[in-house]
Amino acid sequence: MKRGLILLLVFLLSMSLVSAFQAEYEPVQSEALPGGGVSYTLHLQNNEQESHTALIKSVDLNWLLEQDEIRVEVPSGEKKDVTLTFKPLGKISPGRYGIKIIVELVGPKTRLERILSATVVDYKKVLEASFTSLPILDPKRTTLSKLKLTNKNNVLLDNVDIEIRSSQFESKQKLNLGKREEKEIEIPLTLPSDTMKGDYKLNVKATLGENQLLDKEFMYTVGEYEDVKQVIEPQGSFLIGGESITLKNEGNSQVEQLYTKEFDYFAYKFATFDPEPTRVTNSDGIYLVEWNYALQPGQSRIISLKIK
Repeated sequence: MKRGLILLLVFLLSMSLVSAFQAEYEPVQSEALPGGGVSYTLHLQNNEQESHTALIKSVDLNWLLEQDEIRVEVPSGEKKDVTLTFKPLGKISPGRYGIKIIVELVGPKTRLERILSATVVDYKKVLEASFTSLPILDPKRTTLSKLKLTNKNNVLLDNVDIEIRSSQFESKQKLNLGKREEKEIEIPLTLPSDTMKGDYKLNVKATLGENQLLDKEFMYTVGEYEDVKQVIEPQGSFLIGGESITLKNEGNSQVEQLYTKEFDYFAYKFATFDPEPTRVTNSDGIYLVEWNYALQPGQSRIISLKIK
């Protein structure tokens, strides 16, 4: 009976001691890219009537405490904060980890175990990109687009190479992103003037050193514009007058247009045309000669007329 009371008393005293000396932690940098380290603040609270010396060590197989063993003197009724920094042992795959630490008090048989939460971030999941402005592109002028980049994790991204590429243009920039920072960059896009209208693909790539963070595809639209140039050259010889009209489509879409020419009665009667007009109408002795034509981008057409 007496022995049982003694054991119960020892047990209650040990429980009191454990609850009187407390060890809690707070993350400082609990997320890291592969190969990066993590750190924490360990709060030691001594509610005992006497001072205690705490030994802090780690027995984790994946993370190495940078100090072999930490010894901290915590006076009675006081609190001490200790910074714990860990580096990975070898190459650790992305994922969540628990780092086991032990806090032992010198003298009394008190042992506290804590599991520190750590996350190794996948390079390919740390960055997000979206265009906040990507208007229809005009081949005749430079268009300003806006790309938003978001660091989704609590890690630093310094000297990130951003490359935007398509079959018509290429742009490169360097960028720094803080922890969970969002940043918008402006990208001037200039197309070759002969770019055809339609939908195209562009690719956004982001790399950190040799590690790829992002490889994402977007669609953009090139608008259409019409630009038919007209060049008239006089042509003729003795008793023969005339001209050659060159029509060239310098736009990026097919055009269907009408070319017209007016003649009086005598000029029309003595005129020849190549090609033949699409239609001819007569109004009060004035002949309106018309040619309908269709031109693909870059295509030319020549209309010749001679008057004897």
